[in-house]
Amino acid sequence: MVYLSISDVIDRAWDLVKRYGLILVIVYFAIIFLQNVVGRLMAPPIDPDVLMTALQTNNIAAIESLYLSNPMGTVVELVLSAVLFLGLCNCMLQLAKGTDNEISFSHWKLDLSVYVKYVVVNFLVDIIVGLGYLCCILPGLFLQARLFCANIHAIDCPNEGILDHIEASWEMTRGNSMTLIGLCLVQIFIIIVGLILCCIGVLPALVLVAFSDIVAYLIMTRYYERKSEEAAAKSAQAAKDYAASIEYRFGINPSTGHPAIYHYTN
Repeated sequence: MVYLSISDVIDRAWDLVKRYGLILVIVYFAIIFLQNVVGRLMAPPIDPDVLMTALQTNNIAAIESLYLSNPMGTVVELVLSAVLFLGLCNCMLQLAKGTDNEISFSHWKLDLSVYVKYVVVNFLVDIIVGLGYLCCILPGLFLQARLFCANIHAIDCPNEGILDHIEASWEMTRGNSMTLIGLCLVQIFIIIVGLILCCIGVLPALVLVAFSDIVAYLIMTRYYERKSEEAAAKSAQAAKDYAASIEYRFGINPSTGHPAIYHYTN
């Protein structure tokens, strides 16, 4: 079990924001802009007089029918949103891992099965967390904390099943429920601060929040720990190789075992 530290998560996430924040804010803006454009193109024309009458009479059913009269457009917009944000999440995951140092369209080139699993996992998690919030705020926060990284796991481990991603999130967050609830509250505060800054800080706040989720996931999967161990092992092996090279060149002749000095030319 790995215990999280909120300050460690935010510090690591902030370091990533300082390196990649500007370009990711631009990508976020482009995605939101594209969503709005597609939404407007797919939305059915609304008679302003009919809408005004429905608003004046407080006819909720009429208002809903106006905006839900084009279900296909709603489906297209939701699918587009899933595709765009999945690729963005994959991009930020690779940046946080250090496997990539730049954003490219390759981050969106994923198998169809990954997109399907991502959408289904998000749908199931939203239902479970939503039911929790219907009961009370605390059960909702608890479930959100325990299942927050199921969608990240779906991207990181695409060969596993849908329920495996939910189960993995539940298991890896064990023992960190209160810390993750605290992280969630900190994330809400960060977004509120972004809104207070005349909405200019909203997109950077969203980038920081997204990176904090990914960093927390990587810490709980011991990714950074394994990476440090691998780096230490490589460093130790390099030191051994260097020592062996010095010994070979200036200390011992490997063929005779006698001391000798070797001169090399490149």
